[in-house]
Amino acid sequence: MNNAVLSGIISSPPQLRYSHDNKPMSEFLLAFQNASKSESVKQIKCVGFGKLAELIAQLDENQAIVLVGAINIISKESNGTKTKVTEFKISALDMVSSPVNVNSVSIAGRVGRDPEVRYFESGTNKTSCSLAVRRTSQTDWFDLEAWGKTGEVMGNYVRKGGLIGILGQIKFEEWTDKSTGELRSKPVILVGELELLGGKKEQEQEDF
Repeated sequence: MNNAVLSGIISSPPQLRYSHDNKPMSEFLLAFQNASKSESVKQIKCVGFGKLAELIAQLDENQAIVLVGAINIISKESNGTKTKVTEFKISALDMVSSPVNVNSVSIAGRVGRDPEVRYFESGTNKTSCSLAVRRTSQTDWFDLEAWGKTGEVMGNYVRKGGLIGILGQIKFEEWTDKSTGELRSKPVILVGELELLGGKKEQEQEDF
């Protein structure tokens, strides 16, 4: 399961093109409210197909919009270097008169590593782990971050291979690639609610 709802502003003119079998695809950048307080606005590449692509192509830059779809991690290779690009695959959209603050992700998958819990002098705690979400052609990997009581539950009850469901928000972390000097980014799911799925068998370790 990989469902997401984002709202923001179209920050680049939608581009319409056709595949080799003449199927339409449109793409644009969406500026949306990041879940991180330090950097409140981020951009994500959004893509739509078929009749939806033709509708997207008619939208104007700076249009406020609400999108429903899935967040995918796309692997690309350029000049012998492999990179991963985050895309939002649109399944439905709605135009609005002004931006609304919507950033919601519902996702389910298997835990890729045992959670790591860190405690801070302030008394707060942060728990981190990874989540593998399978789709038809590949497996997408997401970093998870949970704080407070939710983080404690994740640290105590979640283990590698376990099947879990997450309700949270997406944020992007950025860094500079030391080898190329290029700016890189990755999506992180800030966990709001956590659910352990399946029974004991489903919680056993699994190879990815």
